[in-house]
Amino acid sequence: MAWTSKDFINELQDVEELLAFKSAPALQESLLIALLKKVDCSNNLLASDYASMLEAITKSSLGDTKKQWLQDKIMERAAEGGKGSKGSKIVNSPQSLVNVAAYMTEAEIQQLMTGEITKAPHLIVQRLRLLGLTSIKEDTKRYCVALLVQSMLWHGMQMPDGDYTYMLATQFTSLFQASKIQSKVAPLKVYPQLPTVLGQDWLEKVYGEEKPSLKTFPQLPEIASQVCVRSTNSNLSKNSKTRLQGKQSSSAHGFPADFMQALRDLVHKPLAEPSASSAQGMKLTFFNQQASPKKALPSSVSALDIMKEKQQMGQASSPPKRALALTNEPGKNGKPLDQENALLMSKPLEHLGLLRPATGYVHDWMHALCSNGVLCYIMQWALEAIATTDMPNIWSTFCQYLQLWVWPGNLPGSAASHKLFEAKKVETHKKNEKLVMSASEMLSIYPVLAYFMETCCVLPACDVPKQVYLAWCHVLDLLVASTQHLPKPGQLLQAVQKALALTKAAGWAGSMRPKFHWCLHFEQALQQFDGLPSCWSLERKHKVARRYGSGLYNTNRYEDTLLRELTCDHLAHLKQEAA
Repeated sequence: MAWTSKDFINELQDVEELLAFKSAPALQESLLIALLKKVDCSNNLLASDYASMLEAITKSSLGDTKKQWLQDKIMERAAEGGKGSKGSKIVNSPQSLVNVAAYMTEAEIQQLMTGEITKAPHLIVQRLRLLGLTSIKEDTKRYCVALLVQSMLWHGMQMPDGDYTYMLATQFTSLFQASKIQSKVAPLKVYPQLPTVLGQDWLEKVYGEEKPSLKTFPQLPEIASQVCVRSTNSNLSKNSKTRLQGKQSSSAHGFPADFMQALRDLVHKPLAEPSASSAQGMKLTFFNQQASPKKALPSSVSALDIMKEKQQMGQASSPPKRALALTNEPGKNGKPLDQENALLMSKPLEHLGLLRPATGYVHDWMHALCSNGVLCYIMQWALEAIATTDMPNIWSTFCQYLQLWVWPGNLPGSAASHKLFEAKKVETHKKNEKLVMSASEMLSIYPVLAYFMETCCVLPACDVPKQVYLAWCHVLDLLVASTQHLPKPGQLLQAVQKALALTKAAGWAGSMRPKFHWCLHFEQALQQFDGLPSCWSLERKHKVARRYGSGLYNTNRYEDTLLRELTCDHLAHLKQEAA
């Protein structure tokens, strides 16, 4: 069993009792030295343990001189971390960080893609140390090596086999342990997917003027699953009779051999020999075994030209494959294009990391909250819950309340919003278990209902549904305001989590739709794209054009005639006094 601070305190008390019988200076010194040796034998003491020991020494009955001497010795061991090699750890177990790329800066990602390949492991180790990592868990090591392998692929090198990834993992661990870089933040046991969750103060201490990339490479989990970090892995040659690297039909882990050859052909620059590490003069051999042909890395345009040329050369031996049409030729509706023009079907672009359509996906908050969305359900559930308690006439009361409001002249349809709460419409809402209205109507009504609930629904029985509705209104307020002012990092996610928790506490968890879950993804999209796109921009803008376009028969000058009619319509509206 490991020796702890409690054992030290108990041992110190025993020393005091023994010295109470005979306070010989030689005996006292030998007992204290033996006590310090036990501290030296313990290698898992935390900062809190050293603090407890120092406090126990202060409260002890030892002389002031011995107290000061013993405290100085304990402080020396705290600074040396017990064995004189590292400082004391705040966490007592390996730390986990999976999404390493999100914590790298844009400059570091660019360096991994196009910089000197031998500096890649040093960049990752430096970033881990600055984040506060003092020990790395197996999954962290696996994903760091996967990022190194991805850097090799970006440089046109061959996908390594299991033996090579195991060598990478071993040398990466040695490089990490040899690093002396100090962090300005306390280490964490588990790091979140995105660093923005840790707050602005944490980001400023770690990155200073820079910002994290917040990038997520979808191919990394697949590469990480093939990385060998244990000597018992079946992908190692000593544990398997079949070497993945030796296959002719395909290279390791599913990369076609002809594709890997095409990647090697794209590289034009000789790789520099691995430089010596700054720690302990250790010479790294991360990438010198699988260097690519000596050519320079082309620009993005020339790389695309080369890949297109190679695809065209391959058409002679195999029939062209078909893909989704990007454009249609006149008179040939829906004709698919050949693969050389279909960028979404390009395997080289995909494996070079240039083609990542999934990373551009973002949920539309207009459809998530307003168009048959979360607010449509929450509004109906809240009104119905209040109607079954102490305000049975809330539907008709709110219908009359809406008629007291004066709406802006540019929203003529909003003046009839009260009709959505008439008796016939209310039956439709109850039947569908949601408010049946357009997204624009929802955007106009939701703040009015929020004000109505805060000022009129003051009975205790109305408090639970009212708080749920107001929480979701706060979420929509943040999203609407995001076009002018972005919320602080983590603010939107915190508002969504609070709204979901209140919804669950109200007993409506079983009625939630998938759109409730969409809202949890808004924070990540907001940090990734610096904004949240929505579908408001072109909503119903086609109606004016159809009003005039459907009645035109002058097909020779159709566009010109339609443009003239629309211009006249706009000018007529501008001349109106209420415009």
